[in-house]
Amino acid sequence: MPGDERDKGVSRRDFNVVAGAAGLAIALGLKRAQAGESTDLKAESTGAAKGASVESTASYPVSAKLPMRDLGKTGLKVSEISAGAMEVHDQAVIEKAIDNGCTYIDTAPAYQGGRNEEMVGNVMAARRKEVILATKWNEDSVEGYMKSLDRSLKRLQTDHVDIIQFHGAGSANEVKSPALKEAFDKAKEQGKVTYFGITTHGNQAEVIKACIETGYVDSMLIGYNAGLDDISESVKKAREAGIATVIMKPLQGAKKLKTEGTGMTGYQMAVRWVLDKPFVDTVNVGMTSLDHVDEDLKASQLKMSALEKVRMQRFAAACAASSCARCGACKGCMAGVKPHELVRVHMYAYDYDNVRKAREAFAEIGGAKMLAACTDCGACERACPRKLNIRERFRQIASIVS
Repeated sequence: MPGDERDKGVSRRDFNVVAGAAGLAIALGLKRAQAGESTDLKAESTGAAKGASVESTASYPVSAKLPMRDLGKTGLKVSEISAGAMEVHDQAVIEKAIDNGCTYIDTAPAYQGGRNEEMVGNVMAARRKEVILATKWNEDSVEGYMKSLDRSLKRLQTDHVDIIQFHGAGSANEVKSPALKEAFDKAKEQGKVTYFGITTHGNQAEVIKACIETGYVDSMLIGYNAGLDDISESVKKAREAGIATVIMKPLQGAKKLKTEGTGMTGYQMAVRWVLDKPFVDTVNVGMTSLDHVDEDLKASQLKMSALEKVRMQRFAAACAASSCARCGACKGCMAGVKPHELVRVHMYAYDYDNVRKAREAFAEIGGAKMLAACTDCGACERACPRKLNIRERFRQIASIVS
């Protein structure tokens, strides 16, 4: 429904905007203005913010073609930069990404309550043959998986998707679920899917290892960026096993990166850093406006100097000191709280400047119940290998969603 809570907030670059009615400052320890309540906002001091259909004055000329890479062992070729549709509301953004060489589109039924698949479907109605199409499912029975897939196919206006992915695996048991494998085999036999994938936000090393062990996982959507360089070996092993490595969250922390004299924006440098890893097949970037498409795709044409790589290494070390490693060490809270999921909500707000997505993710995980159940015991912080101040992040999240 237009205007519901899922449509409130800002895009990844639009955090410093003013609210239309609330007028209450979000005091989160960082100097930030309150997030706006629509997707078409204006910043008080800088003019029009970069919203879903608002253009900036920046110019990032892009070649009509992107370099292609192998997509794991599938035999498919994929553009090295691809489009994550999660926060896209304007189908012109997807159209432009395809026009400029993106051959992989990723969506999910959970994005925007199904409306994201509908938007992508409007594009697929005419351009399905031009792309590798991936969506997701997360159910608890074969019947549930098949019904979910059928609903997705209807919204996407197609009779099949190239990759169906289990959404948000956090353990080896989820990866190896008999019902999940049975549902995939059934869907493949019916011609509704071709390849099987797993996506993961937490406990990534364990999930990646389980995917390799199954021998039947074709693709992985993995959170990876300069701040998560410690999982490089795991991602590399997955690729060596023939699993397609599709990278999400490449931009985490990029707004903090100092890029003076590089000729790149922070976002471009972050994408370029991931692209330079030889075990990466494609970097799946959320492009929420037409201008973002130009900016992000331009990273494919840029090169990083030795000095810039040193700068990125230092940046990675700084990120590692303050960002979640998605290692899963904080799991097992006696009160039923999932700290890594709440920290992911914090990441959307602080590292991606995306309050709307933070609120949406908070609702999806039942964040209100988790915060209410938290006893402030500090066990999660003691378990964290990076010694993050997790409880302070909980308090900051509460300020955003209250």
